[in-house]
Amino acid sequence: MKPGLFSFIGDEFENVFQYSDLFLPGIEKIAGIYFSQREKQIRILSRKRDHEIDDNFEEVLRKPETMVMIQKFRTENHQFAWIKKEDLPFEIAPQRLTVPTIFTELDNVILVLRFKNEHDKLNDLLMIYFNQNLGNFGLNKADKVLTADHKVIIGHLLYYQFKSFLQLNLSNRKLLRTLNNGVMAVIGENMSFKDQLSQIKASYGDNMISVSLQHLQKLSKEYGRTYLLAEDAVNKIREFKGNMKHIPVILENAIVFTENLLMPGGEEEIVNIQSYSLDFDSYQVIEKTEQFTRKIDSRQSKAMQFLDKLEMAAIGLKNKNIAIISSKVGQALMPPISAPAITDALGKNRELIRQLIEKYPDKWETIRKEFKPLANQLRKSETIDLKEESA
Repeated sequence: MKPGLFSFIGDEFENVFQYSDLFLPGIEKIAGIYFSQREKQIRILSRKRDHEIDDNFEEVLRKPETMVMIQKFRTENHQFAWIKKEDLPFEIAPQRLTVPTIFTELDNVILVLRFKNEHDKLNDLLMIYFNQNLGNFGLNKADKVLTADHKVIIGHLLYYQFKSFLQLNLSNRKLLRTLNNGVMAVIGENMSFKDQLSQIKASYGDNMISVSLQHLQKLSKEYGRTYLLAEDAVNKIREFKGNMKHIPVILENAIVFTENLLMPGGEEEIVNIQSYSLDFDSYQVIEKTEQFTRKIDSRQSKAMQFLDKLEMAAIGLKNKNIAIISSKVGQALMPPISAPAITDALGKNRELIRQLIEKYPDKWETIRKEFKPLANQLRKSETIDLKEESA
């Protein structure tokens, strides 16, 4: 387990070894054989008192006959048992006596604790190496031998102590995974909103370019010269934050600027409008609108966003010569919604929308004039106001 991580992240058995000194001060050694879900294989760990965890048992695990014996040993169902080293059903590297392993011959009594592994349905083994006396427990009579009664009590207590630790780790990890799923859902929703906003901005920018090109065609006929937008001018128009109705004036001014000050040759049939010819400063939306949007409550902000979406959808339909009706506008929204849903949203926010329409006379020009559901709701709002005044 890496520093800085929750204690229950990773393999439960590895966490046990990290904190074994807290569980069992004074023991000689603790060893474990278990199936690691993360690595999808059997692992062996060992830790001597005052030493680091040893997991260098690849050579042992590569032997097929050893693996057969280990798996057989994991099939026994007793919760705990006291055995000696000689009781183990296998030997590991007996010819290398100078290199200690988890089964090095010691004059210790070994307590084997077995815990069901939910992944391969066999038992994981936790082996605790004790001295043959009560000195492990800090008693004065360290030379007093562990009796059978002592062993039953110790085995019972340690089995449930480690079982509770393992189950608590598992429960905490499941809870953390549930919380992670919730966090990932929020992150995913935010990313979706960002994608939608990017699509809306891109669509709005494309509509600005489309309107600009259409008007340039008209101006080209008037001036008898073909006007095109340079690449930097296209990018500048795409980022324009002002009202779209100002685009024709901005383009006319750009042509006047180009013709009078730059004086392209009379024989030139095609003239590129450069970005520096586009005067946006005189028509750019003042940032106070954005500041106000941040300050107003979320309900107003959502209403403004809804009107923005309707406006951009309506502009897109208009550029394609498609009727600006509820069903078509709803299909053009991201994500699409039904015509009744649009009517319902406008009706629920009728008064708020009326206030926004009055406050920002230069915004939402297309749906003001050509989207009947909005006009109907505004008329209803005016009727209600007249009734209240006459009452």
